Amino acid sequence: TDPGIDDALALIAAVSCREAEVLGVSVVAGNLPLETVTANASAILAFLDSPARVYPGATGPLYGKLQDASDIHGPGGLGGWRLKPDPNRVACC
Repeated sequence: TDPGIDDALALIAAVSCREAEVLGVSVVAGNLPLETVTANASAILAFLDSPARVYPGATGPLYGKLQDASDIHGPGGLGGWRLKPDPNRVACC
């Protein structure tokens, strides 16, 4: 996932679902750079008090250039939400 507004809502739904257990969230650069989407995922999980970890992946697409979607999702990717990232939730580098 590349947590922007849409993926933030999906994570909220998944973590809140009693029939599912979110063990981890794999993130890749997409809407915004990897550092930003990693921070967003860790902040969302911290906000939800989820024990799930964030696993950073690809820094860009296999083909072409990274498309910046800050015009859609806002400069931080979460439409103006200001959540505090939790680096302790990031599983590796």
